[in-house]
Amino acid sequence: MHMNKERIKSLIRSDIILVNGGSGNMKKTMVICIVAVTLMGLFISPVMGMYAPLIAGGFLPVMLFQSEQKNQCEKMCAVLPISRHELVTARFLMMTAALVAFGTAFYFLMLLSMKIKLYHLIPDWIEVLDMMAKRMNFTPVGLFNILYFFCMALSLTMMASSLRSGFKNGGASVSMEMTSMMWRSKEERNKVLGGFAFIIVLIGFVYLVISGVLPFGHAMSVIGGIVAQLMQAADGVLCAAVSFAIGVMALIYFFVCAILEYDDKEL
Repeated sequence: MHMNKERIKSLIRSDIILVNGGSGNMKKTMVICIVAVTLMGLFISPVMGMYAPLIAGGFLPVMLFQSEQKNQCEKMCAVLPISRHELVTARFLMMTAALVAFGTAFYFLMLLSMKIKLYHLIPDWIEVLDMMAKRMNFTPVGLFNILYFFCMALSLTMMASSLRSGFKNGGASVSMEMTSMMWRSKEERNKVLGGFAFIIVLIGFVYLVISGVLPFGHAMSVIGGIVAQLMQAADGVLCAAVSFAIGVMALIYFFVCAILEYDDKEL
């Protein structure tokens, strides 16, 4: 599989133009969400910053394919003297670089938030990250590393899955397609709503356990102790690295799938 670096660079530049010229409402929504998460990370808890890469990973591929569909650029790519795998490679490289750069910048911003502790300006404020870290025998930075890099891995997986779906479905709007699938039938709608309810209940359960409202049973205490010891290795750095490595492997998997599926597809 031959790769022309100059063509890939040109494709990346064209995709950057596509994203910048995408749907105004989509960009505004993403910016508003990121600003809200930033303010919550600075003035409520740095742990809120883990949502930022998830937002970016969810919005960026959708913006790209929406803009491509709106401007009918998929047809243009079909007649240009480029290989299909070069187009897939260019988009995966651009999105991965953008997401990693954004995630890294936001990570250091949240570390700065932990340093300046603006949320301590609120009288009698109990910071959830500090509370969780004390109960789990972590340092706040160590626990934050685990949570943040887990979300980064999840974000890479979401982004790669959306890119693969976009190539597979002819550049159709990923968000519109997902919406139509979710609300196509009552059964599918109930499954989606049930999934959201389960996530909310699970988060609430974990919070109640950590805060001590719900005590662990003996068996759960043993399991929790083993998991905690594994997570505490190198102050959470090892666990964070493993989580991020899993995200990178998922990214590579979706990348290979996208190349194979797009090469076999009739445009």
